[in-house]
Amino acid sequence: MARHGRERRQDPRRQPRQGIRQGAYHLRHDSPQGEYRRHRVQLCAQVLHLLQGQGPRAPVRICTDDEHGIARLGCNGGAAMIDNPTRVKDLIKNLAKGDSGKAQLLQRRYAMERFLERMAESNYKQNLVLKGGMLVTSMLDIGQRMTRDTDVTMLNKTLSVESAAEMARDIASIPLGDGMMFDVEDAYEIMEDSEYGGVRIEMRAHLGKTEIPIKLDISTGDALTPSAISYTYRLMLEDRDIDILAYNVETELAEKIETMLVRSTLNTRMRDFYDMWALLNMGAKIDNVTLAEAIAATARTRGHEASLADSGSVIDALSASEAMTEHWERYRDRNDFAADLSWGEALDAVRALCDKAASVKRTF
Repeated sequence: MARHGRERRQDPRRQPRQGIRQGAYHLRHDSPQGEYRRHRVQLCAQVLHLLQGQGPRAPVRICTDDEHGIARLGCNGGAAMIDNPTRVKDLIKNLAKGDSGKAQLLQRRYAMERFLERMAESNYKQNLVLKGGMLVTSMLDIGQRMTRDTDVTMLNKTLSVESAAEMARDIASIPLGDGMMFDVEDAYEIMEDSEYGGVRIEMRAHLGKTEIPIKLDISTGDALTPSAISYTYRLMLEDRDIDILAYNVETELAEKIETMLVRSTLNTRMRDFYDMWALLNMGAKIDNVTLAEAIAATARTRGHEASLADSGSVIDALSASEAMTEHWERYRDRNDFAADLSWGEALDAVRALCDKAASVKRTF
């Protein structure tokens, strides 16, 4: 496929549409991330103080969801969209607490959410399904688990570099009144993961005078078992939700498990191991039958059914590998949220997930 160069943003033409509202996955009240959630209450209190000092917008209140223990901004039935770039930057600066690197990651997450809402209001909302790190972060409300791109799979449309670039421009042009603008700068075939293929869209989001680089990775032909779900995505800074299509948790896990079994000690995607541990231990509801079927369907679609023969041997090899242990230690050093999780604990979670599937269908 050819590379598709820079395209300037177009004048907005479309009107937003209302989506479908459905429930999301939540953290358990006794989650291991409880300390982090309590810390978020303190951060949100600081944000409340900041918001109350700015202009005519009515003060929002802080509340903690009694069932799940999640600190939220607002909880007042739905706050208005933030349309002031300065306010957004101040909120992010406050949340980052002086960490410039974290502030940049939070800006990127905010920009990706703004594009995600445009996607949810677009003519492509039934064709694009959210998956990957951005979805896992939302499912588990792990604010510290940052992702650098948005991953989606495309349904019922042919994917090419040209069609992906045109789609991204169409989505970027949708007016939402949030003060954000997007340039589609490049579109090209993803080569580093050529086994599965896809197209990467590079964009530049404009938050006032601040330019934020973001990426959209689009795959096609993925096995969704049994199908995509309607998902409510909670926004980072506002008491609002986005209604989108997304992977169910079993398909999200299946892709990570299948990749682990195929690549074994050549796998350097340490975030996948963290995600598998988190989804098992932090309250996501996992159906064993659906998980087994999703793993089998993913392997069949990718032509790797033989790789499911002995998950135990693969996990033993991962455990014995010094290189994999070193990869994990570097991942822990870079990510505070994983600092207390050992490589052995991460692999115990992977083994438990494989056992869940094996208890239903003796595939592993």
